[in-house]
Amino acid sequence: MDELTTIGEIRDYYMLRGKASGWGPNTEETAKRVFKFLIESKYGIGPDSNFSEIKEERLLHYLIDRREKGRNGKGMRFSTMNTEFLVLRRFFKWAHSAGHIPIPLLQTITPPRADYQVFEPLTDDEIKRIFSRTLRAPQLTAIIALALECGLRRTELALLKLEDVNFDNQTVRVFGKRRKWRIVPFGNTFQQLVERHLVWRELIHPLSDTLFIHEDGTAFTGAKLQARLATVSKNARVKRLHWHLFRVTYANRFLAQGGDSFLLRENMGHTSFKAVATYIRMAGVSNYELSRKASLLDASSGAFSLHKLIRPI
Repeated sequence: MDELTTIGEIRDYYMLRGKASGWGPNTEETAKRVFKFLIESKYGIGPDSNFSEIKEERLLHYLIDRREKGRNGKGMRFSTMNTEFLVLRRFFKWAHSAGHIPIPLLQTITPPRADYQVFEPLTDDEIKRIFSRTLRAPQLTAIIALALECGLRRTELALLKLEDVNFDNQTVRVFGKRRKWRIVPFGNTFQQLVERHLVWRELIHPLSDTLFIHEDGTAFTGAKLQARLATVSKNARVKRLHWHLFRVTYANRFLAQGGDSFLLRENMGHTSFKAVATYIRMAGVSNYELSRKASLLDASSGAFSLHKLIRPI
């Protein structure tokens, strides 16, 4: 292989290695976005720049500028900045280990701490307004219904195949983060909505094996789904709407109905309880009521019934 010297050449080779090692579509899409902003920046880090001449100070100025201005000049959330920082740090660490740069850039810099955000789940009225604006579009209705019914991520929705939906068992097989499969059940209402979608789909693109596809036959991506949801948000007058909010709402309703946190972790595809604990904190008043129902001192049956022994003072 010819010697690679410019940042554009090294980036392309790095992306090629990532694909060969099994990067998921979300990881690849994020890396492309981060490198695009880096190379198109005003800090002289263009695709033809010599890789060995890149200075850490220039990178730090670039990262500060990104955080303060973001995409539209309004700044960037620390969680997004954290993601971009880690993508670049992994890239430069690999570039150093491969012998392309003399020192591993950004390795001694503390990454920005990600935002701790708490989202209020969608209300019944908001859900009603959302579906009132999508019922004439069978595909979009089915996509949103599946996000609410099973708590799927945006990229997981885009990757679903026809064979992943089992109508006999009423389950959907999901290919999630870290290349892990999981099985999530759904109810009768969603089955009716997805069957309605399949009738429309059979008329448009009967040969495709992808569950959700564009009218022109191309597959959805996370970005395309986000664009469709932006239109729904505007028409339904739910300004705070985004795909993760469906996931939050699913977790909230699951816990409010007495669902088990272990099962919630499995259904949502988490590997630890750290994220599940976040959803429990988000559950709000409904979760407080569940906690009160589990009160030891309020127990009305069994050997321990303290409230029966209390006498007025």
